[in-house]
Amino acid sequence: MFRMRLMETLNQCINAGHEMTKAIAIAQFNDDSPEARKITRRWRIGEAADLVGVSSQAIRDAEKAGRLPHPDMEIRGRVEQRVGYTIEQINHMRDVFGTRLRRAEDVFPPVIGVAAHKGAFTKPLFLFILLRIWL
Repeated sequence: MFRMRLMETLNQCINAGHEMTKAIAIAQFNDDSPEARKITRRWRIGEAADLVGVSSQAIRDAEKAGRLPHPDMEIRGRVEQRVGYTIEQINHMRDVFGTRLRRAEDVFPPVIGVAAHKGAFTKPLFLFILLRIWL
């Protein structure tokens, strides 16, 4: 009986959390669809190179060699310039260069629960110490 009430309470909490997340998305984006949550930012070639783990020249060379598609360009004034790379393009670069981090299928990520104690300093300090021990 107690276990059943506990499960009901947990499900209510989970549903309330989903509703709160949805309300925040609607307040920020006027929409909760996956399309509204899509990352539209573009990264410059130097930033993309840092994220991929290669040099800017390596990206340019791969584009010239045809291993990567040509970058999106736009005309600014009289000069054609790169408009930057989307997160999807950066992930494709990671696949091409073999730098995308992947977890093995038989390895499951650790799940750690931390109680939210009162005070702004306790939880971040505890997590920092825990990560130092873990890594």
